[in-house]
Amino acid sequence: MPIVIEADGFEETAERVDKIILQLRELRGYEIGREFAEWQEQDVNRKHAFVVKHRATWTTRFRPHSRWEMTRHRYAMRRLVRRGRYTGYYSTRPVLRQELLDQLVTRMEALLNNIKW
Repeated sequence: MPIVIEADGFEETAERVDKIILQLRELRGYEIGREFAEWQEQDVNRKHAFVVKHRATWTTRFRPHSRWEMTRHRYAMRRLVRRGRYTGYYSTRPVLRQELLDQLVTRMEALLNNIKW
C-alpha cells in the first residue's frame, strides 16, 4: 500500500529556495570580489586593487609598494637569488590595522544582509 502525501504551497517554497540559491551563487561568484576591490580602493586608498579568485575562494593581496616597484623587486630578487646573495624574509607585522579589518567585516556583513531569505 503506497503512502501518498499531499502538500499545498510546495511550488512557492521551491521557487523561494531556488532564488536563495541563485543569490548565493552570485554572491560567491562575483559580489565578494567586487566588494573586496571597492574596499581596497575606498577604505585602504589603493589605486589598483589586487583581488584574485581561485576556485570558490577570493583573496585580496597587499603590495607593500606600487605594482611597478614590486615587479622591479621581483626581477632584482631573482638575480640576487641566482648569485646566492638573497635568502628572503617574511614580516611578522600584521597586514591590516584593526580599523581596516573592522571596516572589511562591516562591509561583508552588509553584503550578507542583502540576501533575502
